[in-house]
Amino acid sequence: KKCGFGGILADDMGLGKTLQVLTFLLKEKQSGKSGDALRTLVVCPASLVYNWQREISRFAPALQVCSYTGDVRQRSDKRQTLMRHDVVLTTYRTLHNDIDFLSKQQFGIIVFDESQAFKTATSQIHEAVERLDGLHRMALSGTPVENNLNELWSLMNVLNPSTRIPPNWNNRACSNKATSTAGKTPQPRISPIGASNDRCVELGPIRMFTND
Repeated sequence: KKCGFGGILADDMGLGKTLQVLTFLLKEKQSGKSGDALRTLVVCPASLVYNWQREISRFAPALQVCSYTGDVRQRSDKRQTLMRHDVVLTTYRTLHNDIDFLSKQQFGIIVFDESQAFKTATSQIHEAVERLDGLHRMALSGTPVENNLNELWSLMNVLNPSTRIPPNWNNRACSNKATSTAGKTPQPRISPIGASNDRCVELGPIRMFTND
């Protein structure tokens, strides 16, 4: 955050990503942050809204939280007092439906839980999250290694809107690499180990070198 970059908190499920975020938000509040600088929008699947509410109530009761969910009338009634809270919880579907309203609100921090929801750059959800106004953005993902490079590019461009990478970056990088290595003899990635006092011990497909 000090460097102005957003990032992905990538851990397996059940390792406490939510708690790490809440710890960060509490530290921000204790350091004197308030108002727009502290106000946090958490976007998550509908099935995780209650989990966020429960974790905040249990571990961070000092944070004032509001759930911006429900039908059209319920959400409309909440808009008057929505921005008075430290944490606003909403779902990806609600974000998509109410993006015209939410994009006009300023948040200090935006958290995307289960961020694979907008890994496709051409999806409507991706277009919606790009329109949000936040000083700092972070994503939570329990399946980072399951995303290909284009999907990771999609996530990082949302998290770092000021340093956007062209959509054809991957193709150009591969093309440049292929051109630079064309006609050249492939070089080994690891140089062979060898010395006069090395003894090679055969262990099936594994070659171990020991010094005697």
